[in-house]
Amino acid sequence: MPPVALQFVLRLALGIAVGIGLTPASLAARGFYRLSCWCLLLLGVAGAAWVHVNSEPAEQPGAVIFLAIAVSVLACAAAALYQRGRDEAGRMAIFAAGLSAVLGVALATSWGRVTSGVGMWLALADLVSSGLLLGAIMAALWLGLWHLNTSAAQRLPWAQLAWVAGASLAVRTVLGVLGLGIAVFASRQVPGLFWLFLVFRWGMALLTWCRRTGRAHAGF
Repeated sequence: MPPVALQFVLRLALGIAVGIGLTPASLAARGFYRLSCWCLLLLGVAGAAWVHVNSEPAEQPGAVIFLAIAVSVLACAAAALYQRGRDEAGRMAIFAAGLSAVLGVALATSWGRVTSGVGMWLALADLVSSGLLLGAIMAALWLGLWHLNTSAAQRLPWAQLAWVAGASLAVRTVLGVLGLGIAVFASRQVPGLFWLFLVFRWGMALLTWCRRTGRAHAGF
């Protein structure tokens, strides 16, 4: 597994924790919280195991392992709290797991190439926004599958998760434009494959938006 696997695991754990914490317990089934917390537990174990096997991706492997284990322990505690109806305590445990995840991924990131304060803030924004985008989409997917056959399900939890995903996507779009502008301004050679990927990515996004808009008008 490449070093990026550790980044993916911890960033996903951050996003899922925030997605769970933002979902009102009164509007979601207990099983949704159990499933999400167990997934967080597995992500924490996977992150700790990866650092233990190969500590090269982390500058402080011991601290990263401790924080990854903390994610698992807090997720397990949150699952038990939600099951017993202690929703606020469970939410605090979930947010604590998200904080452990973001600290872990920060320690697992090599900051040697960051030479300015602006670069540090941009890197932190990339770290947090990517995790929130992944986790919010995943939490919304699980919540939708869980309530697929529940006619009494309300739209508020999905609206909150969609807002988080949309805001994270907007931040990542701004970061992408800034990064591309910095690269072009610095006269750095941008690979042709990057431009091809950029055109394909935005072309697919535009096509998806057009199809959704067409279906919405057809529904009316």
